[in-house]
Amino acid sequence: MSTNRYKHRFTWLAGLATIVSCVIGCGVIPTVPLSAGSFLNVSTEQTGGVLREALTQSIDTLDPIHLNSAGAVEIAGALYQGLVGFDEKGRVIPAIAVNWNVDASKTVYTFQLRPGVKFTNGREVTVNDVVYSLTRLLDPKNHAPNAWMLGWAIVGADAFRKGQASSIRGLQVIDTHTLEIQLTVPEAYFLKVLAMPFCSVVPTEVVEQYGAEFGKHPVGTGPFRLITWTATEIEAERNPFYWKSDAPRLTGLHFQLATPANVAVREWKAGKIDLLTPSGVNFSEQDLTSLRSQSKWDKLLRSQVDNAVVYTGMNVQMKPFDNIKVRKALNDAIDRAKLVVAIGGRGRVATGILPPNIDGFDPSRTGQAYNPTEARALLAEAGYPNGFDTVLWTPSDAESMAVARSIQMDLANVGVRAKINPVTLHELVSATTRPANVPLFNMAWMQDYPDPDDFLNTLFHSANAGPYNETWYINHLVDQQLNEGRQMSNGKERSALYTKIESEVLADAPWIPEYWPVSYGIAHSNVHGYAIPVTGGTNYASIWLSQSAAGSAPRSQHWY
Repeated sequence: MSTNRYKHRFTWLAGLATIVSCVIGCGVIPTVPLSAGSFLNVSTEQTGGVLREALTQSIDTLDPIHLNSAGAVEIAGALYQGLVGFDEKGRVIPAIAVNWNVDASKTVYTFQLRPGVKFTNGREVTVNDVVYSLTRLLDPKNHAPNAWMLGWAIVGADAFRKGQASSIRGLQVIDTHTLEIQLTVPEAYFLKVLAMPFCSVVPTEVVEQYGAEFGKHPVGTGPFRLITWTATEIEAERNPFYWKSDAPRLTGLHFQLATPANVAVREWKAGKIDLLTPSGVNFSEQDLTSLRSQSKWDKLLRSQVDNAVVYTGMNVQMKPFDNIKVRKALNDAIDRAKLVVAIGGRGRVATGILPPNIDGFDPSRTGQAYNPTEARALLAEAGYPNGFDTVLWTPSDAESMAVARSIQMDLANVGVRAKINPVTLHELVSATTRPANVPLFNMAWMQDYPDPDDFLNTLFHSANAGPYNETWYINHLVDQQLNEGRQMSNGKERSALYTKIESEVLADAPWIPEYWPVSYGIAHSNVHGYAIPVTGGTNYASIWLSQSAAGSAPRSQHWY
């Protein structure tokens, strides 16, 4: 899927490449992680071996606050960690911080650092390194593209970014292993932001030594450390100072860079590559068809539904879309399953807004059925028995155009004559920020952080009308509930609230949710412990290799 149709607020691209490589829908492969014994009779985990992975991207920096490609995020995940991280299901788990607590006001977080955590240069991590790393992220001189995600949340961060303070008041060192972070208001998703790669902890003295070139000399606390970096490859070895005594199992990692996707697939088939991940390779429809053509390869494919959604939006402030019957009619008129076919089977029909791996997703929601008869009846009730003329704005890439043409045909079937207006994504985003300007448009949204707030608040709160709420949807009850959800503790009650909010938005029908992307990865049968995390990246610390197996990649030259 083209990157040209996805709108999101920041440039961290792990999720973006996940979307790029999405393949969903007809014949979708179940999300089943590879694990010990999946395809081999292997009863015990083994240690050793170099995992070989191909990436389509070149890498120009591994500075966590400046990661500019999915491949860079993939590699950085092996080198760095933050206070907290994500498990494969997107849940926050301890990393450098062994535990934390939140006070009654839900605005003060106290983190205890794990004793004995060291950087890959052997120096122990202290709270001062954490404060330095977060301050560096927020320092406007560093132009970190994701600084906004913490810049308004931490007490004193706004003043620091405006040059009104020399430090961030909300970052308090209690002792060498205790950090207190004070928030301006309760934010239920704060830990999820803190788990993102750009919040990784870096050693103060190494960053100061290399300055702007730190990204070429990365030092973190991850399970691996960099040993070789050229234009065509990056190699990393097991971090001898890693705090987990039983990880990583691998001796090292070898990343083959700037490899065209078709070449990467061919080399994987030949056993020269062990692993292809969504962050590293954008599988084409042809590549996937080829991999599915033989059962020995097909059974090794793994999939994961992305935290993203593709949709058609209607400007509720413009006629005729100010009429809810018209909006509901268009929801009835669109054959979502046909859209999936239009993009080569690369889509899973969306039953709502929230993707399945986001809190608040309702598995019982069936979605809008294709019903052109009902669509015509609703249009007639709305005063448009003969339909109407409109303009459908869409990104101009080939896939978006295929979707637009399918929608155009469905609308014509119920009397709505939509002229397609292909533009760049930048032009589309700019146009939707102006009221009463774009009546009907195709768009897609990928997560900033894995939380329902990032979908429902961002895209439907009236305060965001224009920049992100492109439909100019206003519902003050929804606004009130969204405000409440941001400050609630995570749990069943909060999840239920977002399910309710989603239902209310869907009832107002400012959107036609169409499909959720899915990511694909593939690993040889001697690669164990690999799964596609819902938040992107790869957990290399959990992977191990068996030395020989039928159909496995040859490993003798890499086993040591």
